Amino acid sequence: MAAHGKLPSDPLASVKKGNVKTDRRYERRPYSVEEFGWLKWAACNGPTRYGMTGPERALLYCVGIQTGLRSSELRSLTPGRFNLHREDPTVTCKAKATKNSKDAHQHLRPETSEELRELLKTKAPAARVFNMPSKDAVIDMLRDDIEDARQAWITEASHDPDEQVRRRDSDFLADEDVEGRKIDFHALRYTTGAWLAMANVHPRKIQRIMRHSSITLTMDTYGHLFRGEEAETINHFPDMASFSPKSARATGTFDAAAKPQRIPQQLQHDLVQSGAKQYESSIAAGQTSENCKPLNISGFCDLARPDARSCNAGGGTRTHTGFNSQRILNPVHTTVVLDRHSQIISASSTAIQ
Repeated sequence: MAAHGKLPSDPLASVKKGNVKTDRRYERRPYSVEEFGWLKWAACNGPTRYGMTGPERALLYCVGIQTGLRSSELRSLTPGRFNLHREDPTVTCKAKATKNSKDAHQHLRPETSEELRELLKTKAPAARVFNMPSKDAVIDMLRDDIEDARQAWITEASHDPDEQVRRRDSDFLADEDVEGRKIDFHALRYTTGAWLAMANVHPRKIQRIMRHSSITLTMDTYGHLFRGEEAETINHFPDMASFSPKSARATGTFDAAAKPQRIPQQLQHDLVQSGAKQYESSIAAGQTSENCKPLNISGFCDLARPDARSCNAGGGTRTHTGFNSQRILNPVHTTVVLDRHSQIISASSTAIQ
């Protein structure tokens, strides 16, 4: 309304977005591989629930984990959305059923493709592949299968009373784990990204499979599961247990016996001329050195020595400094004859010493 001029200002402009990590109603947790194995077994061998047979429910859970499709997206699938007669079987969810309003092309494993072929033989072309109940009922259906799977897992240890007690007290296939994270139908999709992250699949690939709008969303959701890669990275650090002055001295990082380097103070200039020699303390004390010679400055208008150097070839004149009987060199303007046609180039420069 503010954008169309119906309100003078936006009264909600000061309202900030909630923190996704702290404002959740509850946190989901992924299924472990063992947990999903028990869930699939319990569903496949369970009774018909909410209009779906046991094998159909088990296949639904498998497709949900392998594709990361949401409940509403799975409900919209028809036989024509599956392309199972190829080396890489796929399923396509049309844009009108996806959250981001874009077609979703997801891949399936070969064994799942074989089970889907058998199921599609019993379906009409326009019928829904999965006869899923309503949104609320599908969660109850999954929880019933989870409860059956948990009871079967506990019963398996009936020959060992101690083990059976341990399993009964654990949060394996429990509706809520010890950290308060819950399992629901959307946890199938969460498991898709979690298993890929734990398999060290590149985050960009996980982003494409999960159809996240940004890599930031992918890393915020699954970044904590890349611990194996972080542990491998941290192992590149040096062994800190072997740190000592002796070992550090060998690398040049520490030497307790080394004397501090004396750096001369610069006179009138902040930068040291490239190639300049270090200012020795012996010279500062008045001692002479063969490598250090005084600068000879000639008298006013005296001709320069033939071997005197300047930025121009030739000689020069001596200019009075105004405060000393010595003189400095002021190169004369030189003229170079290039050829017999008297083509002349005049060059002028001043040597500053």
